[in-house]
Amino acid sequence: MDMRRIFLEHNMSVYLVSPLRHCKVGSILNRFIPERAKVLHRRMSSQASKDHPDSQKPPLLVDDHTVATIRDSKILVILRGLPGSGKTTLARDIEQKYKDTSRLISADQYEIKPVLRSSGAADYSKLDDELSTCLDKREARVVILDDTHHDRERLEKLFDMANTYHFAVVVLEPKTPWRLDCAQLKDRNHWKLSLEELKNLRPTLEKELLPLYFGWFLAKRDEDFLRKTSHDFLEQLGNLKAFKKRLPSFGYEDKQKIGSSEAFCQIS
Repeated sequence: MDMRRIFLEHNMSVYLVSPLRHCKVGSILNRFIPERAKVLHRRMSSQASKDHPDSQKPPLLVDDHTVATIRDSKILVILRGLPGSGKTTLARDIEQKYKDTSRLISADQYEIKPVLRSSGAADYSKLDDELSTCLDKREARVVILDDTHHDRERLEKLFDMANTYHFAVVVLEPKTPWRLDCAQLKDRNHWKLSLEELKNLRPTLEKELLPLYFGWFLAKRDEDFLRKTSHDFLEQLGNLKAFKKRLPSFGYEDKQKIGSSEAFCQIS
């Protein structure tokens, strides 16, 4: 089954997007979102901030259950925001939190300057080669990608890459007070981007990435436990005399051995 999972962390809430089968991620990002959905998203985010005193830190840094789930999963963390907004600091915090199993890849290492696509496409070939190798060889369970990620086509490519190697995606944005203040960012960004350049980038990052729907999803360890328990139950069921008497109804002879899990379960 082609399942693409994208976590969107907003303040202290974690949202998981799991597109329908054969549904392209890009169609979700570009889909028209009703205003009432945006209001719901903001209300949930505001409530989440009130529930936790330190709204600057995402759950994967401070929430024990989230940390345990992240450690037990394969996660691509995509940091998104304007230059100077606090992405690199957040990236280092995450790397330190998961230091035994994390890998930080930064666009700065490859001197990729954040520009609009109309200003010229940045060369991501070397960065993508490193990322692809890291995901393919599973060099780390938590891979952190530090870049502005202001371009939707670029995001779609990263989602596709994560899906290919069966990594879930966490999209994180810094919650610093100056994250959208171009006047302050002009002095904070190491690229020395001008006020005009920052203002040109800002609209691409003001648009919220909203999940197609909200829901609860099993962590891998719980999924494995549920699958094993189900298989054990079905195997025991196949050995019951009362059940065997009903085998002809399913097209099996009484003396024919039946593997119930194979007969009634199809794992995709």
